Amino acid sequence: MTELELYLAFVQVASYSDAHIQNFTALLFAFLIAAYLVSHGLDRVMVGIVLSLYSAMALRYTFIYFNTSDDLVAMAAELRQMASMPDSSIAWLEIGPVHIFYTAVTLVMFLCYLASLAFFLRARRAARKGSSDT
Repeated sequence: MTELELYLAFVQVASYSDAHIQNFTALLFAFLIAAYLVSHGLDRVMVGIVLSLYSAMALRYTFIYFNTSDDLVAMAAELRQMASMPDSSIAWLEIGPVHIFYTAVTLVMFLCYLASLAFFLRARRAARKGSSDT
């Protein structure tokens, strides 16, 4: 694979992983809004179905991002090695320690998932408690 092909593949995979973050964020905020508005009206079976579907998709996006980040780290290492060669056409390319960034983003995605589940359960409990007081 030439330097240019590897660079273009790196950019493409990075765009792919960014799309997964955007999809995860859209799913997360849709779930939070739905949790706030309708969680109190769902029975236990519906709560189980909603949480199962949400969990499947949220964890899917998180794990796909994690797997994609492994590919990006490997590509970044290869690009750094190619850029350090004396006759490299991509010597201008500076790639830092991307593994730290991708690990942190994966961790934040997983923590957001857990926080959204806690929010759902808390919103459900608060709405049910408020409706029983009246």
